[in-house]
Amino acid sequence: MEQLKLADVIYIRGGDTEKLLKVLRQFPRFADGLKNKVVVGSSAGAYILAECYHSATRGGVYKGLGILPIRVICHYQSEIYPSIDDPIVAINNGCERSSELVVLKDFEWKVIVV
Repeated sequence: MEQLKLADVIYIRGGDTEKLLKVLRQFPRFADGLKNKVVVGSSAGAYILAECYHSATRGGVYKGLGILPIRVICHYQSEIYPSIDDPIVAINNGCERSSELVVLKDFEWKVIVV
């Protein structure tokens, strides 16, 4: 948390989303540490920021930390990470539809200002 206070930009890389969530949930004030910062999330990093996300490799929809009011699908229609279910159907059925749906193909990105 001390490192977050000192940083202007936070990059949360991809990887194992569940491991990342397990660690970050140990810091209940993590979201507060991101205020007034530029935060970048790549794949799993984007998933943890979202209210919910679709996992191509595991299938299904899971809860993120809810830092951003979005639902997110990364690696959409990916040849590298093919989905084992239909991500659009899964996220529409498994997550509250009130938040914006962000769908990103491999190497795509989106800027969200809050």
